[in-house]
Amino acid sequence: MKKRILVMITATIFFAGCNNRTSNYIPISNTISEKEIENKSENDSDSALAIEEIIEKDFNNNTQSPGHIIDNNDETKGIDESMIPKEPVIPEEVTPINTPDSVTSLVNKLYYLPSNYIPNDLMIPNVRFSFEGYDDKMLLREVAAIALEDLFNAAEEEENLFLFAVSGYRSYQRQKAIYERNLQTRGEEWTNKYSAKPGHSEHQTGLAMDVTSKAVGFNLTSEFASTPEGQWLKANAHRFGFVISYPADKTHITGYNFEPWHIRYVGIDLADILTDNNITLDEYYYMNNLTP
Repeated sequence: MKKRILVMITATIFFAGCNNRTSNYIPISNTISEKEIENKSENDSDSALAIEEIIEKDFNNNTQSPGHIIDNNDETKGIDESMIPKEPVIPEEVTPINTPDSVTSLVNKLYYLPSNYIPNDLMIPNVRFSFEGYDDKMLLREVAAIALEDLFNAAEEEENLFLFAVSGYRSYQRQKAIYERNLQTRGEEWTNKYSAKPGHSEHQTGLAMDVTSKAVGFNLTSEFASTPEGQWLKANAHRFGFVISYPADKTHITGYNFEPWHIRYVGIDLADILTDNNITLDEYYYMNNLTP
């Protein structure tokens, strides 16, 4: 693992050891600029988060180091397909999540996080980002950040592929601003296919990251699935504890359109189970009668 460079974000930084690595827990803000929720491309209907992210495209090198310097046992049961919902997940009644800190908590249209939930171990993973400067969306929980570093390194070392991180942790307030702007500019039908209501976003867990590549212009688009980077990610994410939350063949389960760029950390054991059985985290909960 390449050298981690620490950044002083505020006057206080908390250090903790994990797997013999030094981590920095970074206080976050709940602000969001108007620029971030403007529509980047009115003509790109396939870029699901086009109006959420402004992606910089000026990269001079494809190395594992960021383009800018930042000081910085689940057991599976038999798969009973009759238990898999055949219709979209349309919530009639939403339920608060009892264990928001669990890396396997289910956050979806039915289960939501408290508005004041902020993970207490957020840090910046040492990976490439699709933008310059600091932003809270660089953050992930420590276990997910370390796993993301390993995933990015493996893609580069094994196949000479270069992934870029776009958007990780997102506060309740930030998600609320994004969702409301999407409603105003895209309408309710489009918004509910691509954007989670505040509290219902996996990004608030600090365990999810949107990733992209140069091949798709650093955009978040379904075309990413056809790139070497997207294909490698789909085949190998589970090795590092990640899964693609919103697969193309599970839109009737998740209630969201296909998002090949959105990966969620659930731990290696559970990621292997979900991948081997071709099921989502939602289906795993339904099949095993679990409650978040």
